[in-house]
Amino acid sequence: MSEMAEMAECIARVSTSGVPMIRSSRVQDLPDYNGPIGLSGYAGCGKTEAAGFIEQAYGYKRQHIAEPLRRMLASLLRDYGYSERNIERWLVGEWKDGILIPELGVTSRHLQITLGTEWGRVQVGSDIWAKLWRIQAEVGRAFDGKGRLNDSVRFPNEEASVQQAKGFTILITRPGKGPAAFKWRRVGPLLYRWFGCMWGVHDSERVDRLHPDYVVVNDGTIDELHAKIAQVVRKAKAGLASASLRG
Repeated sequence: MSEMAEMAECIARVSTSGVPMIRSSRVQDLPDYNGPIGLSGYAGCGKTEAAGFIEQAYGYKRQHIAEPLRRMLASLLRDYGYSERNIERWLVGEWKDGILIPELGVTSRHLQITLGTEWGRVQVGSDIWAKLWRIQAEVGRAFDGKGRLNDSVRFPNEEASVQQAKGFTILITRPGKGPAAFKWRRVGPLLYRWFGCMWGVHDSERVDRLHPDYVVVNDGTIDELHAKIAQVVRKAKAGLASASLRG
């Protein structure tokens, strides 16, 4: 596509969506900087879509902070005799939320949240996953030169691990999407639905405790979400690259 054609396409998209025009979202147009990026937001807000776009457009590699605990749970489910296909369905697929694991009587999401929070963060140490993610991100980038992307930032210290490594974080919101896990199964959802109260929301869902560098409202099409993410990434990477040169 020629530059004039690309510009015309951008103008046409802006005229219907109201999204600020971005000349190009290709990695070649960005400064030579690949610090970490963190995405946060409720389930269904668009984090996975945004992460896929960042990987494709900017050469980043997704490194989910829950990967270590998923490997732990995969080992448990193998010992119960489940096939690799069904383990994948429970841990990252269509069975994650709605299908109970028969022998355990809970969903995979419940297992992942409680293993990560009640066991890992509470019983072991609050930095257990954040430290591991940062180590793996640094090793991975040194190995292949690709910046790492955490598409599930849930706690302030996880957010800080990205920001302190000269990266930035994006909170994605979407109308109608809210917490998926609560401390009190009946009271928690009611308090949130009626009053927007976060007291009964599980700690892993408390996005109100985060201090993201940018907020993106995902209230349109997939193309509009991509355009908003591209605008944020371009601005953030340019600013951080300039800061690195000055520092």
